[in-house]
Amino acid sequence: MTKYTDYADVFLGCDEIDLPEPRGVAARWRFIKGLCGNTHPGAVLPFGRLSCCCYSGAYSAGYGRNMPNTGGRIRKLRDRSTFMGFSHFHHSGTGYIGLFYNYFVTSPFYGSLGEAFAPSDVLEEKARPGYYSCRSSKGVFCQCAVSDRLVYHRYTFDRPGGRVAVDVSHNGLARETGAFHLPENAEMQVLGRTGALVSVVQEGVWLYARIECRGAARCRLWQGDREGAFTFAPEVPFGVVFDLEGREAELILSISACRESLTEPAGGLDAAAEEAEARWNDALGRIEVRGAERDMWIFYSNLYHTLVKPAWWTGEDMLGLGKGPLMGELATMWDIYKTQLPLVFTLFEDARKGVISAFLACEKYRGGFPHCLLMSASMDIEDQQARCLAEHSILDAFYRSGGADSIDGVPLADILAACDRDMTRPGREDFMQKGCCPRAAHTLDMAEAAGCAAALAEAAGDTRLRDKYAALSRNWVNAFGPDGLMRPDSEYYEGNRYSYSFRLMRDMPARIALCGRERFREYLDAFFGFAEGDERDRFQGFNNETDMEAPWAYHFIGRQGRLFRIIDASLDCMFAEGRGGIPGNNDSGGLSSAYIWNALGVFPVTGQNLLLLGKCRFESARLHLAGGREVLIDNRCFGQDPRTVNFNGRALPGREIAVTEFMKGGTIVFE
Repeated sequence: MTKYTDYADVFLGCDEIDLPEPRGVAARWRFIKGLCGNTHPGAVLPFGRLSCCCYSGAYSAGYGRNMPNTGGRIRKLRDRSTFMGFSHFHHSGTGYIGLFYNYFVTSPFYGSLGEAFAPSDVLEEKARPGYYSCRSSKGVFCQCAVSDRLVYHRYTFDRPGGRVAVDVSHNGLARETGAFHLPENAEMQVLGRTGALVSVVQEGVWLYARIECRGAARCRLWQGDREGAFTFAPEVPFGVVFDLEGREAELILSISACRESLTEPAGGLDAAAEEAEARWNDALGRIEVRGAERDMWIFYSNLYHTLVKPAWWTGEDMLGLGKGPLMGELATMWDIYKTQLPLVFTLFEDARKGVISAFLACEKYRGGFPHCLLMSASMDIEDQQARCLAEHSILDAFYRSGGADSIDGVPLADILAACDRDMTRPGREDFMQKGCCPRAAHTLDMAEAAGCAAALAEAAGDTRLRDKYAALSRNWVNAFGPDGLMRPDSEYYEGNRYSYSFRLMRDMPARIALCGRERFREYLDAFFGFAEGDERDRFQGFNNETDMEAPWAYHFIGRQGRLFRIIDASLDCMFAEGRGGIPGNNDSGGLSSAYIWNALGVFPVTGQNLLLLGKCRFESARLHLAGGREVLIDNRCFGQDPRTVNFNGRALPGREIAVTEFMKGGTIVFE
């Protein structure tokens, strides 16, 4: 049996990019965003709520050496890897989205409190899926692992006299970065010599933690540089500190947004690490690939970082959304709706249900579908990126669930009603009444979402809403200028009118007809660097999610050769092994999932019952689908461009397949 975790490098993308020299057409692409992947190598389960990692205060996950950056040369927080302790809860690959977690920083140290949380050098470092360890220059070997409800730390000191402090007040990155926040309230209680019960409000959310330190001789509260006293003052750090009996301590934390969901400390680090690796092996094994060793390393490392988010919030009652099975940590929909969520929905039925449940709970209790769903009372984080993207993902879930009148048991009529309320909520009047938004990209977002709502209404048998949203969907033309590109008078998020002009739309023939087939090809050739053009108007080269689906626009004008050259160049030059192996902020799996689809030679068109077939990187692949069926990819032209494609013996001259057919299982043959 293949051990897929052996191929998964958890350090992939955690530092500044270090990619092969771009060759050919790739040399003309233009990176506009941060030149780092922003992932972290900490212990986490697949879609795990809890994570634990070495904390240095660096951007953006709290790990590493980088200062905040959004493009260009990266300044360093420090010139080497440092360890201040273990922190909990982390984003995965996101940029500067305003909150950064890194709660309950736990630091092993000797001496007075002033020695705790001081940076020490990382002398050695090892990690695998579900486990992380490092040795600090303070003379402590530090390990961590997680389960569904508990975090396990183990500290082994080189000499007696060790102590462990937990900073309950901490929120964010190092103060030098400016990316830190103060707590809003807190309570702390000592439970004998080995434990404490604490609670703190961060970002408008109460977090509760039960902390047990096995091997402790004493537990005390601390505030500032004083031990034994605590009166809440947000600007003065506070927490608990343990004195140890011997040279080893195992710290176990149960952390929850719901006091009733706190778990009694149980088990140990070794068993948790073993179970975590087994669960990661199962998750990674949902896709089996066979090919070159280097390609397998890159594939499974990207798949690992695709499956870190979203995270289960079951039992949390986070933000008043209820305790039922649902998922949070959607950061952000703009990053994940094109490729990451379609991949998750294709492979994991429970996660698909969890995301849709979160959408519906947010609409019911918070007034609309979320664009970004984090452990924060704010629902407005990055809300100017886009509009109405959840409607696309809801339709993606519908096509993958196999239901005729429901999505994984939720009646289609109820989901459609929620979509209707979301589309018509306050702030959407510009499009709903005039068919146009100030930002052209928002016009396109809402028009395509209206098309999704119309398709959902058609499936639900609701002709009134079908006709209403079908008419609204035709307003996509208002996003374009007279030259067939997006409007020149609009503002564009992380890109320009060229970056947004080649989205894969519901009516691609009509979109191409805006400028004519030949002119559309000329635009594409200039955009990707096959022809001369302004370098400011070039493809972002998988450095960002803005235009990462744009290569597949060539599919709709029958120029597969161009498509294959772009995909080959991206897989050869834009993704690599190691800490610098992701070409930009991975954004909760946005970039890594695009790699997965492109390497398989199958690409989803979000919000549509459509998969596009390209060129497979591997000799063969097997996808274990949600629902238990399988798709085998038999690549009989390995290393060459496919001339023909068939599915279950049926020729596919258009190189397309319906998602609903794909989910029934079968064999794709590239020849």
